[in-house]
Amino acid sequence: MEEKNQRNHGNTFDLYEKIDVSHEDDLYFLRKYALYSKETTNAYSLFYDNKDSSLAAAVRKRYGLETIFSMQGRGIKEVAAIKQIAVDLMEFKGKELGEKRYDNCGVTSIIDLAKAEGFSLNCRYKTYIFTAMLLAVGFKARMVKCLSMDLRYRDCHWVTEVFIEDEEKWIVADAAFDLFYFDKCGNLLNLYEMREKTINGNAFRFVLKNKENLLYVEQYWVKSLFRFQFLLNNRIESFALSKVDVVGLNPKGFVMQNKVVGKFNYIYTESQRNFWGETLC
Repeated sequence: MEEKNQRNHGNTFDLYEKIDVSHEDDLYFLRKYALYSKETTNAYSLFYDNKDSSLAAAVRKRYGLETIFSMQGRGIKEVAAIKQIAVDLMEFKGKELGEKRYDNCGVTSIIDLAKAEGFSLNCRYKTYIFTAMLLAVGFKARMVKCLSMDLRYRDCHWVTEVFIEDEEKWIVADAAFDLFYFDKCGNLLNLYEMREKTINGNAFRFVLKNKENLLYVEQYWVKSLFRFQFLLNNRIESFALSKVDVVGLNPKGFVMQNKVVGKFNYIYTESQRNFWGETLC
C-alpha cells in the first residue's frame, strides 16, 4: 500500500483531498460493475501448502508459533493470536520498501533483512509473512491483492483470507491495517461480502486503535474492492517460485487480457465461484 496521497484533514486523513477523484466516483464505478459472471468455463483450483513440511516447521520456530500449532483449535481465536504476533514483529519504522525487493529471500529472513537495511515492510510483505505463518500452523490461507478500477494506478492493498472451519467460510485478516472486518451483527466478513455491503450501502465495521485513520481506511476500501488478484499456488514461499501464477478476478464486463510479466503469469476470470463458492452467487 502506498500512502503518498494520504492527507491530514483535522484529526483524520482524507484520501481524496488533493486529487481530482472523489469517493462518489469510486463508489459509482464499483456499483456500475457490481456483478460477477455466473459462467463456470474457467475453473481454478487453488493450492494451499502443507503444515508438515520442514519449511513450515522452520516458520513456526522462527516466529514462535509452536504452542499454537500444538493446540487443537484452528478458529478465529488462533488467527487473532497469530495476527497479533505478526503485527508486533513487523511494526517497525524505516525507508519505503520497493515492492519485490525480498521476493527471492526466505520468508523467515525478510524481517531481519528489512531491519538491517533500514526498510519498513509494506502491506505486501506483511501479508506474505502473516499468510506463511497461518499456512505453517495448518490453516488454509491465501494472499489477495485488492485493486482499484484504474489499470495504471499502482496503489493497492494486500490482505490475507483465511478459511475458518467452524464457520465454514473465508474471512479477511488484515495484518497491515491490524484489522478484522465484520457486519452489524458481529459476523466476520470476506472480501466478497465487504464488496457487496459497500455496493449496497451497508457499511461494514472494524475497530481501529488509531481513530484518526478511520476515514482513510473507509475510503481506501471503496477504492480497492473493484478487482482482486489471487495466487494459484499458496505456498509458504510463493514469491520465491520460478513461476508465479496469478488469477485476477474482475467484475463482469471488465475484460483484461492474460499476460506474462517476468515470472508472473496473469490469468483473468469474471467468475467468483473459484474463490468463495456457489453460496455467494
